[in-house]
Amino acid sequence: MVESIEILSDVAVLNATEDEATVAYQVKNQYGEDVTKTTNLSENSADVKANPATGLVTIKGATLTAAKAGDKKVAIALVHTESAKSATKVVTVSAKAAASDVTVSGIYNKDGKALNEDTVLTTDKFYLLVDVKDQYGNAILDKTTADNGLIKSETNPTVVAANGTATKPSFEVLTIDGKKQLALQLNKPANNNVKAGESQITLISTTTGKNTSYKVNVSNIPDRR
Repeated sequence: MVESIEILSDVAVLNATEDEATVAYQVKNQYGEDVTKTTNLSENSADVKANPATGLVTIKGATLTAAKAGDKKVAIALVHTESAKSATKVVTVSAKAAASDVTVSGIYNKDGKALNEDTVLTTDKFYLLVDVKDQYGNAILDKTTADNGLIKSETNPTVVAANGTATKPSFEVLTIDGKKQLALQLNKPANNNVKAGESQITLISTTTGKNTSYKVNVSNIPDRR
């Protein structure tokens, strides 16, 4: 049973060609579980469409054209007719989101293992968990936006290497405990195996210059003699 519907931002972001704008929404059941993907909603306009598969409300057509020419405001109403639950919000249509702020929350391995010199990164995957926000304070979970909006540097890529080119990261989106998370995979160094030591990985926003650094430590394995 649908218990709540929430429009997650006050800003609907224009795409690159500015012919549509999107804002995220979420539907939860009585247990607090996310049921967005399995719930169909009705909207207040033919130009406003909620897509359960993506969790995005899309605004286009005459409604978007009028908003861009006028006060940039669009009223959204989403209704679940079976439960009579609804959500309404006036959103501001604005320019495409860009990576403006970045932090690293830690290293993730699905089995909770520690990174050491015997780790085989081709089969036992480790990631930096990265949180990126746009200029409006909204989380960015789009790989392309994050890839293009950040640059990276590494102090010692002979220990371990962050995925991507020498200066450009290549992210992926993981699902951890039911929540999507931007992640940067750690790889073995080029033409070498992982070795003990440390490397500081820095990520920098290309639009604001804001940056974060995280020190990756690869531990020694004691002599087993």
